[in-house]
Formats: sequence, structure tokens, C-alpha cells
Amino acid sequence: MTVIRPRSRRPWCSGVFLASATVHPTCSTIHLGLEHKLNQIAGAVADEVIVPIGKTCCGTAGDRGLLHPELVVSATRDEKAHIDAHPTEVYLSANRACEMGLRQATLGRTSPSSLLSTR
Repeated sequence: MTVIRPRSRRPWCSGVFLASATVHPTCSTIHLGLEHKLNQIAGAVADEVIVPIGKTCCGTAGDRGLLHPELVVSATRDEKAHIDAHPTEVYLSANRACEMGLRQATLGRTSPSSLLSTR
């Protein structure tokens, strides 16, 4: 588990501020070397940002995981165990398909309203 703690409160952030967030960096985010940017975005809204142990490809592969949910369940087994053991207020990803697959694999624990977009 990687825990990122922002150095200080953001004075420019006047909205709701969360105590904790779990981030699922997508395959493309990792391959492009943008994982740290996703963590920075999450750090802008949460005091503690957690990247789970076992975070790998979610297995969704576009819409493939929707047609074969066993792919997602198998690919996210370790990440789900970590999410179950270390719950946070919000679960974030940068890809809608990954978010849907993770929501399915975690039995609804991750919320569709907690999607971060890096666009």
C-alpha cells in the first residue's frame, strides 16, 4: 500500500475535503507515466491518498470485462482484498470502464460518482 499525504491544506479548496481516498491507477495512466499526476489530483481533495497493494490491470479491457466478469474478478482479487481491509471515503480512477469493472468486482463498494477524469 502506498499512502500519500499532501503537505498541507489547500487554501484554494473551499469545497468538501475528504479524509481519505483510494486511487486505482489505470493501465494507460501507468504506461504514460502519469500515475503521480492522478495521485496529485486525488491529494487535492483528500488528506490521505491510498494506492492499494496489488493494483494492476483491472481486467476490464474496454468492454471485455462486462461480457466476461470473471476476468475482472480474477484481475482485481488482491486489490479488492486491500479495499475491503482499508476502506476509504471515496474510490477514484481515471477511466469509466475501469471504474465500472472495479465497482462490479468490489460488489458496489466503489461508487460511480467517485470517478476522476484526467481529461
